[in-house]
Amino acid sequence: MTPLMQQRSAVMGRRFAVVLILVLAVGCALALSARKLQSLQQLLGYHTTIKTNLQAMQANTSELARQTAAFSALLSAEGERTSAELRLYRTVDRIRESLKPIDLQVTPVETKEGGSSVAITLKLPLAAYSEVINAMGRLQAETLPLVVFRSAAFNAAPGTDFTVEGTVLLPVLTEAQP
Repeated sequence: MTPLMQQRSAVMGRRFAVVLILVLAVGCALALSARKLQSLQQLLGYHTTIKTNLQAMQANTSELARQTAAFSALLSAEGERTSAELRLYRTVDRIRESLKPIDLQVTPVETKEGGSSVAITLKLPLAAYSEVINAMGRLQAETLPLVVFRSAAFNAAPGTDFTVEGTVLLPVLTEAQP
């Protein structure tokens, strides 16, 4: 090989290497662009899904708010239609169902300017003491009518039963109170 051919071969080899590097660079750039395009299309799809779901959630939220308002209006209308005595006696029935007393004594409804009330005396089995105490706590935590247990005493015969005295109170609410 002559020096001229060697020189041309070296130049051609360098040109080939430069072209090869350029082709590889363009190929990598195209591959990265394709991945970026695919990622952007996926993000656009997610965005469309989120917008659609957001509109559905807003519609469901407004429907839920409308139903809640209608239910609240229905409850307040029911509260106005139901007499104080009936509400008190319903609460006494809930007490009877949850505490399951051996004996239940209920006084007539007393109405004073502060509201209506019923006094109750329950004789309960000692074997169910812990369940009764838990149920009493749940009953006292409820809203209107208020249930207040004033006293609990063990009876003279040990190990048989105990007596609880309390009041079911329905106060008169003014417009300013919730």
